[in-house]
Amino acid sequence: MSYQADVLPILKQQCYRCHSADKYKVSTSNTLNMEDFAALKYYATPANGRNNVSYLVGNIRHDEGFVKMPYDGGKLSDCEIATIKAWVDAGALNN
Repeated sequence: MSYQADVLPILKQQCYRCHSADKYKVSTSNTLNMEDFAALKYYATPANGRNNVSYLVGNIRHDEGFVKMPYDGGKLSDCEIATIKAWVDAGALNN
């Protein structure tokens, strides 16, 4: 599982419209700049989430108690979610 080859393209396509560095600078409600890997890793780490589920995974799966992302109500495909979850489960490495 590679962040650069597998995960980053999904994030760019599905998340950067709200969670890019440019959007982060002008938004008062945006709490995550996904272009900042340290911030992304924090949100991807299960211990920082709820019930040992990372905020990133809980949000994109639309789990109860998490903020549904993408915020517009759409949902990532099962394949995209599985790819991101596998990356998180492997330690969310910047590779």
